[in-house]
Amino acid sequence: MVLSDKEIYKYLSSGDLVFATRDRNLQFNLYEQVQPSSIDLRLDSKIIRFKKGTSEFDIKQLDNVKEHIEEINVGKGDKIRLEPNELIFCQTYEQLKMPSDCMGIVEGKSRFARLGLAVHSTGGYINPDFEGVMPLQIINHNKIPLIIYPYISVCQLILFKTDSIPLIPYPERTNNPYYKEQIASPSVLHQDKGIAGNDNVNLIQLEKERRKIDSFIKKLDTFSIDSFAERSYGFNESPKTDNKHISIHFSGQQTIGNLNLGEIVGSVNSHLEELNFKGQIELSQSFRSITKAVTESSQLDDSKKMEYVEYLKLLSEEANKPIDKRNNAVIKTIMTVLGKGLEIGGNLSEIWGTFGSQIISFFNL
Repeated sequence: MVLSDKEIYKYLSSGDLVFATRDRNLQFNLYEQVQPSSIDLRLDSKIIRFKKGTSEFDIKQLDNVKEHIEEINVGKGDKIRLEPNELIFCQTYEQLKMPSDCMGIVEGKSRFARLGLAVHSTGGYINPDFEGVMPLQIINHNKIPLIIYPYISVCQLILFKTDSIPLIPYPERTNNPYYKEQIASPSVLHQDKGIAGNDNVNLIQLEKERRKIDSFIKKLDTFSIDSFAERSYGFNESPKTDNKHISIHFSGQQTIGNLNLGEIVGSVNSHLEELNFKGQIELSQSFRSITKAVTESSQLDDSKKMEYVEYLKLLSEEANKPIDKRNNAVIKTIMTVLGKGLEIGGNLSEIWGTFGSQIISFFNL
């Protein structure tokens, strides 16, 4: 999901999204820089270009790249001249801190594109939790020189909300050489293991990452009462049972991410029709009564309704399986969670007391 200005303002207000500048007179201006679904970023005054006369550059020499480049600090209002087909290395004036649950893309602006200027060749992607400045590579595609100036609005940041927080956040990654950069450094391509081997790898940190990944994958391949209960309090995972995914997607707000409520109810009804066909009329009616009570309840918010109807869908699916194919651990856990969730008094508690017992009896729990 692309964030609109309303979501951007929320992240700025909470401090999850931060923009910082060195000059108090050139601070980030949310009233001017936040657009309907993007954020304008400005060009810094620091410019890097290859020295004249450089005929080629070997990426293995990146350790000595400063011998081949010149750095220029441009004053406010001073010109930055780009020759035809010239590329200059720049950075955003704003330093930024990304939210944990958003990734970003830096894109050029139409005002630059209409002059034949490209803002970055590649590398416009920003990881969740990234902190620092974004490097820019401005290229003049014209046949004539063009002149630009520092602190102009040069690019736009587009934010996308992720479905979950990364397992290993960017700050904890072994390979995050640009994290917290205040001055965009040259490429570290020469450190790629295809060139440098594994000499520069933090082996201990790498082993920690691998163990964390292995543990996560192992959890996806197992399903128990304990793991289900753990996941039901905020994790966003899709456990597997009998080589088939269970479509429960939790977030910190207990929302379901797969289907809308009507679609889930439709799935329940299709399972109930199958139960009717098999002669399980009373069981089908029990499921139908509980589903109706949940969807029409004034005691449950929409996220809880979707969560509980998803459980009912899974139970009705299990009910249609042969006895030897049912996952009893899943059934017991769902019945426990549903029982605790619906015994909140009023109509729901009464409905569950009447019809829940029939479902419990059917599964021999």
